[in-house]
Amino acid sequence: MLARRIFPLFLLLFGTLASARIGEPFDQKTFDRLNADGRPILVAIHADWCTTCKAQEQVLSGLVQRPGFKSLSLLRVDFDSQKGTLKAFHVVQQSTLIVFHGGKEVGRLTGATSAPVIEALLQKAF
Repeated sequence: MLARRIFPLFLLLFGTLASARIGEPFDQKTFDRLNADGRPILVAIHADWCTTCKAQEQVLSGLVQRPGFKSLSLLRVDFDSQKGTLKAFHVVQQSTLIVFHGGKEVGRLTGATSAPVIEALLQKAF
């Protein structure tokens, strides 16, 4: 009986977390404009089926709420459909995070899910 009450709540919570998205889909024009404006940028290479990507997304959703990261622009590259963008960024694996400052890449991580490690990467963009 208790399981019948808890299971729908679990599905609701899991579905919300699984569908949570941060950042906007990557577009070269948007990326170029943000670079021209001198904005700090995080490009996240993401795959919907990737559990590491989902863990990164949860960490990032908390970090970007902090006052120091409010001006960070987040762009999400779809690992499965944006192969040209992957090639341009020299990325071979999903769950890659790349930060840019002043139009130049200043840091990159692949597979990291630790909040302090990801936070240190984001700080490089400022």
